[in-house]
Amino acid sequence: MRARSLLHYAVPHPRPQRFYKEFSVPTYSGKMTDHAARRVRKTIDLFFQISPARTVWNDVSRTFQKFQINFITLTISCKKLVPCREAYEKLLAPFLRKLRTLGSVSYVWKGEFQKRGQPHYHITSNVFINWTWVRETWNNLQSKAGYLDDYFAEHGHRNAPSTEVKAVKKLDRVDLYLAKYLSKGDPTKKWEGKVWGCSDNLRTGKQFAFSTNFEDDLWCNECVEMGMGKRIYLDTISLTEAPDPRTLLLTERRVELETHLQNLK
Repeated sequence: MRARSLLHYAVPHPRPQRFYKEFSVPTYSGKMTDHAARRVRKTIDLFFQISPARTVWNDVSRTFQKFQINFITLTISCKKLVPCREAYEKLLAPFLRKLRTLGSVSYVWKGEFQKRGQPHYHITSNVFINWTWVRETWNNLQSKAGYLDDYFAEHGHRNAPSTEVKAVKKLDRVDLYLAKYLSKGDPTKKWEGKVWGCSDNLRTGKQFAFSTNFEDDLWCNECVEMGMGKRIYLDTISLTEAPDPRTLLLTERRVELETHLQNLK
């Protein structure tokens, strides 16, 4: 089960035994490897499955609005370049701990360098957050670490414009854009430590899968014939794409899926 498609493939029975080889490599290389990029794409797909669009109350505009995910940008305000590990330990890690106190929240983050070489962070979350909370929380952490001293000396206050929060309004295949954006790397610069991460439910969660039967396949084919999806045949698998893959599942399977996704939240 994927965010915008169903994957159909055959599994041999009994399954062949897998053999693993030990490799002595560092846990975090600071680079976006092919394996890490695949993990990012899997994480993003699962993230969108458990982040349905909903209506929320906006305290700033005093109106209800549709919401699914947002993009958060966090920058460091001091002039000196902060090491990646130090930025993570003093800023990002405590910020994520405070973010988790807002309730059931799923998120994915990625570290990047600004043009001047200063690390900054991008976070995608599925919780509606007031931008003032983000700004205040991040700047408090910066102030505690001494990263706002330069800004205070120049402007006389510590409310630096160090954050940005944007709700995603156009959601047509934003999952593909986000997966591609987060999995890209910069081979010219070395990031020390973790370059990306996610909430625990996304890190340990598994995508929904089931052993199909004749009724499942028959219903899926009928949905395709009715124009509810598009079937694509590849060498070893086939894809059935649809705006909402849940419509391609029988009622019993939908209940199983919803239970599975609910347990991940």
